[in-house]
Amino acid sequence: MELEGFGASLVGHVSWVIVENERDVWLPWEFLTGTSYQGRIFISGGGTGTRLLEAENTWSAHFSPASSRDWSLVATYTKACSAGGAVFLTLDVGAARQAPAAFFTFLDGLVAEGRVLTRVYFCSHDHLLGGLPDAVFFPPLAAHGALGARGVLARLPSRASSGVWHPPPPGEWDTLVSATAASGLGIVATHVGESEWRLFWHKPADSMPENTVQTTRRASAWIQSAGIMLDRCC
Repeated sequence: MELEGFGASLVGHVSWVIVENERDVWLPWEFLTGTSYQGRIFISGGGTGTRLLEAENTWSAHFSPASSRDWSLVATYTKACSAGGAVFLTLDVGAARQAPAAFFTFLDGLVAEGRVLTRVYFCSHDHLLGGLPDAVFFPPLAAHGALGARGVLARLPSRASSGVWHPPPPGEWDTLVSATAASGLGIVATHVGESEWRLFWHKPADSMPENTVQTTRRASAWIQSAGIMLDRCC
């Protein structure tokens, strides 16, 4: 089985980014550009990679909701922003776990009204969100992550137009994982532009900022995280 490179736009769609560890946290900007966002909203819950997401990107608003009232405030801001144009919104792993189901229903309602809302949710293998994503991004997978990733694929809802979707057989999947990881490539499952779920390769490095300022911020975030780990160990 050979994979093609993914190249569709995910503006206005819902993407999941599966996180295995701190290094896997990146936004697939390569597929999210092509429009001018009225607002860029980051919702954090103290999950994996929060500092990197905060440091590497320019946000018009950053929320860390801790109560139903806080989530209501996020909803109000998002609705006001989306009235003026396209909005990009992302939840880190912690926020995605904590968000009430009503919040996701609210976002779906905005899209139903015709508003352009591009959403990226960070998930782990053992905690997937409800609903139907349009794309699921996996990082370059190590051998130990192949089984969990295949489990995610097996739980993807079927498309009404194509019937039941089955992930590749274990042996074929392991071969794909090994070949893509060796080239620094991840795997994306998507139905955007397709009549059924399909697998493609993507290169996370193509979505990561390369300029000096961003690189410095990444190093700073790593140092802060390392400091916290040392404090906990000592």
